[in-house]
Amino acid sequence: MIKRSIGIDVGPGFLHAAQILRTAQGFRVEKTFSTFIRRSSDSMPEMLRTLFSRHGFDRRAAVAVSVPRDAVFFRSIHADDAGLEQLSRQNSSPLSDSFPIPADQIIIQACSSRPKAGGGYSILTAAVAKSSLAEMKRILAKAHIRPRLIEAPVCAVHSAAIVNHSRLTAGRALIACIDERFLTISAVADGDLVLVRNIPIPPPSDNDIDATEDMLAETVSAEARITWQKVFDKPIDESAELYLLAAAESRDSLKPLIESNLNRSLTVIDPYAQVRAFDNQPAEPAICVAEGLALRLLDPERTKGLNFIEAENRLTQKPIDVKRELVAYGTLLVAVIVLLIVGLFTRLSRLESAYADTKANINETFTAALPDEKNIVSPLAQMRQKLDALKNDYRLFAAFTPAAMGPIRILSAVSRTAPADADIELEDLLITDTAVRITGGCNSFESVYDWQRVLQQLPDFELVDVTDVRREAGSGRARFTMTISSGKQEKR
Repeated sequence: MIKRSIGIDVGPGFLHAAQILRTAQGFRVEKTFSTFIRRSSDSMPEMLRTLFSRHGFDRRAAVAVSVPRDAVFFRSIHADDAGLEQLSRQNSSPLSDSFPIPADQIIIQACSSRPKAGGGYSILTAAVAKSSLAEMKRILAKAHIRPRLIEAPVCAVHSAAIVNHSRLTAGRALIACIDERFLTISAVADGDLVLVRNIPIPPPSDNDIDATEDMLAETVSAEARITWQKVFDKPIDESAELYLLAAAESRDSLKPLIESNLNRSLTVIDPYAQVRAFDNQPAEPAICVAEGLALRLLDPERTKGLNFIEAENRLTQKPIDVKRELVAYGTLLVAVIVLLIVGLFTRLSRLESAYADTKANINETFTAALPDEKNIVSPLAQMRQKLDALKNDYRLFAAFTPAAMGPIRILSAVSRTAPADADIELEDLLITDTAVRITGGCNSFESVYDWQRVLQQLPDFELVDVTDVRREAGSGRARFTMTISSGKQEKR
C-alpha cells in the first residue's frame, strides 16, 4: 500500500504539484507548488527537478502525471459484446475514424461502460497519440521521474471530487471545469464518468469583464443542458447534482449566474473538503488536478480513471502464441532430458574407467606383494589371508623379542612382584595378547591389594583389577581373581 504520492499537473504554460500523505485519520496534503512557465525561457525538466531539489518534495514517493488537456480526446462509442471485447484488447482499428489521431499513433483506453436500453453498450473511450505520450515521458525522464500513472486531467478532477464530495458516488451529476482555454463538462452516473466534452472558450476581455462573465455563464448553462439531455435523455431535474471548478477570481461571480440560469444549486469543488490541508492553507482550485492525480495512487478503490502507461504496455505487448510457446517449452524439456541422459552416461563411463583402474592397481599390488602366488581368484581376500598368516607367525615369535610383552615376560613380572610373606597360591593363569587373568588364594585380603598396588606401578600394565574376592569357608584363606590389561602391546 502506497503511503505517500505526488500528483503533477503539466499544462502548456503552468505546473502544479501536490504531495499527499496517507495517515490514520485520512489523507493530508503535505506540500503544494504552482508556477507559470514561459516557453521561451523556462525548461520544463528543470522546473520538475526543482520540486525535489528546492521545494522539498519526496523523491521516494509514487508519482502520477497528467498529459495536457488538448492531448486527450474522448468519444462515447456504441458497441456490442464483440466491440467491447475488442476495446479491452486495445484493438483500435474499428475506432480509426473516431479520433483525430492516425491509426498507427493512437493509444486508446476505455474509461467506463454502461448498457443501453436498446441493447449494446455505451463506452466512454479516451485516446492519446503515441507521440504526445512519448514527449511527456521524455520530459519526465530528463527530470529523473518515473511515473506510475499518466492520466487525463478531467479524470483527475473527477477523482478529487469523488474523495471530497461523497455524494458523487451515487446518482447523476455534472462537473464543469473552466480554465483559460477550455470548458470541460463531464457527466457522472453512480460515480462513473459517462461523457466528457471539451468546449473551447474565447479569452476573457479586459474591456467588459461583466459581459464576459455573463457570456461564459450562458455558455456553461447551455452546454450543461445539452450534455444532460444527451446522456440521460431528459432535461435537468431536481435530482441533478452540479459541480463547478474554476479560478478563485471568477468562481464567486460565475456561481450565482449559473445557478440562476439553471435554476439549480451549484456546488463548488473544494479540494480540502475531506483532504486535510497543511497549516490551514486556503483551497486552491488550480491544485485540484494535482490532488486528484495523487489520490488515484493512494485510493484506487474509490477513484477511477485512466492509465496511459498500462494502455501503451498492453498495446506494445505481443499476443501470446500458445502453440508456439508449447513447442518452445517442449523443445527445452527434450533438450534438458537429453542433457541429463548424456550426463548420466558420461558419469557411468567415468565410474567404469575408475573401477578398471582400481582393479588394475589391486592386481599390480597383489603381484608385487605375492610374487609366488600364481593363482589369482580374489586378490583382496587372498592378501587378507596372507596377512593373517603373517600376523599369527609374528605373534608366535613375539615373546622372544625384547620389546614385546610376551607370556614369559608377563609371567616373570607376576612372579617377581608377588609378596613373599603372602603365601600366594596360583590356581589358574591365563595370558592373552592384551590381558592376564590370575586366580588363586592367599592368607589375607590385604596381601591381595598390596600386590595389586605393586602391579599398578609397573609401566607394562595399564589396568590391574581385583574381582571376586571372598574368604574360603573351611580354611579361612582369601580367594581372589585378578585381571591385568597390558598397556605396552606391540603396535601393529
